[in-house]
Amino acid sequence: MLTGRKQIERTDAEDARGGGWIVFTIVLAVTAGVLWVANGGLLAPPPPPPPDLGW
Repeated sequence: MLTGRKQIERTDAEDARGGGWIVFTIVLAVTAGVLWVANGGLLAPPPPPPPDLGW
């Protein structure tokens, strides 16, 4: 199987095909969401610095 094609007895089988642009858009949105969460998108913002006491 050097060519990547399996020899079968049924010849009416078709090659696998991708899902098209809709699936690509969904995968792109999921990837963007995962990257946002991985970069701390769900973390609370840091607290404000303490006020200057003027000492």
